[in-house]
Amino acid sequence: MPYTVSGTDIRGVNTARRRTPESALKKAREFIVRACYDVRITTPEGRTYHSAEFGDLPRTPAARRLPPKHASAAQARPAATLAKAGETSQGSSLFQKKPA
Repeated sequence: MPYTVSGTDIRGVNTARRRTPESALKKAREFIVRACYDVRITTPEGRTYHSAEFGDLPRTPAARRLPPKHASAAQARPAATLAKAGETSQGSSLFQKKPA
């Protein structure tokens, strides 16, 4: 069951549905940036959180969260893999200055 995000602006009520509390919070922040007022999130259980209560909204446990889609290849690879490839977290070893 989805989380419902709603906010009111000069054109009326805007409503969006999101699967996770994190994505619902992101959408609620977008509504606030777009000058919506009375922004609130309703949980699948029916509990409504107004913008002042967003800190109280239960989050998805870290073990169940999916990794971010925007992680770069270097961030996604562990340090041991970088060392085998001759790279550092700052980039390829080919472009780094060698100590004198």
